[in-house]
This record gives sequence, structure tokens and C-alpha cells, in this order.
Amino acid sequence: MKSVLPFLILVLSSVAFLQAAPLPSAVTEADLDVAACQVLRGATAEPLDADSLHGLLGFDEVAGKETRRPRPSRAPQGEALPQYLLVFKKPVAIGTVLGASGELRLHKSGAPWPANVANPSDWVALEVPASQSSPSFAPLPPGAQTRAVLASLPTRKDGPYLRLLAPRVTNHTPAGTANAEAEWTTEPMLSAPYTFDAGHITRGYGEWINAGKNGKGINPHAPVTDVAPTWIV
Repeated sequence: MKSVLPFLILVLSSVAFLQAAPLPSAVTEADLDVAACQVLRGATAEPLDADSLHGLLGFDEVAGKETRRPRPSRAPQGEALPQYLLVFKKPVAIGTVLGASGELRLHKSGAPWPANVANPSDWVALEVPASQSSPSFAPLPPGAQTRAVLASLPTRKDGPYLRLLAPRVTNHTPAGTANAEAEWTTEPMLSAPYTFDAGHITRGYGEWINAGKNGKGINPHAPVTDVAPTWIV
């Protein structure tokens, strides 16, 4: 248990740091070729104006202000996610794409210009690691530079969300295994009707509830508080 405590302190310190000092963006408004930026919905292409790009890339966010990001809604079955084509005036260095879901492509250096989304050979396809809670982190190869990004984005109530970060950042949580000393189970007659296992934390979906009334109306474990904390290893 002593070896776990420093790790938890380090994680909490890192979270506090990120809230106080957001990771730097890889692009600015001046980098964008606004007239060439588009949103693709199936066979339909719509232009993205400067105001839409401001909201999409977070240029209007106040530094240090926490923004609530609702969980993305699922696209109707059989309907593809909208794709956002971002075009830059010159190649820009990007470390991480934050918010993409599904397809993520970078325009190849030396490929024909202007960018043609219908020609896969002009693009480098990248994987967005699975099992992440929103928004998903997609670290790019070291030293990656491109003049255009094509990314599929989930639908959100408060509009699309995409961040192009300068540093390379990886979400290691999905690769971990979460075990806790207490959680609800589905043991007949003794427990809640659902399972809230700590593994939901690393799988990127669901919630973890470590305490609640069982089938007999008894709470076998106290709720997590500052006075009665819990451990997830």
C-alpha cells in the first residue's frame, strides 16, 4: 500500500496542473485556411466559417475555465459520423488529436494539392485508441507535420469538439486493470440488481459505484468520503 500512495499523489498533482495550465494548441486561427475547411456528411460537403472553427477548436475558451463536455450521443445505426476537414496555410506540427472518433487521417507530405479526401493514397491513416471515455486521445507519430487533418467526430449537444495539441499525450487508463476493495455485485439475494465493477474506469464507459443497499436493504460498505476513502489499484 505504501508503494501505491506516491503514485496516487502524482496523478492528483498532474490533474490539478492540467486544470490550471491547459496543454498548448498546435494551431492558431492564423494557421487555418478557412475557405478550404469543410464538414463532410456522406456525399455532402459544407463550408466551415471562422465562427464554427472557433467553437470546434476551442479558440474562444477562457484559459483555466473548466468546460463541461457532455457525453457524445450515438449516431443512428448505419449513419456515418460527420468528418471535419481542417486545412492549414502551411504544414503544422501536431503532437496529439483530442476528440476524434473512428477515422483520423493526415495529409501526406508531397501528395497532390489541394487535399482530396476521396483519394486514400494521399493520406496517412491513424488509429484512435479504443475504450476511452470522451474525449479520446490520439497521439501522433513523433515529429508529425501535415497541411490537412480529416477526423470523424461524434455528435454533441453543445457542438463538435476537436483539439490539436502541440505535445504528445497518451491516455494510458484503458491499458490498466482496475481492482477495488468494494463494489456491488449480482450475488442473488444479497446485492444490488446491477454490477458496478471498478473496471468501468479503465474501459471508458459506465460508472463505478462502490457502495449501495443490497437486496436486503443493507449497505455493506460505507460511501467514499475524505474520512473513509477507498483504494483502486
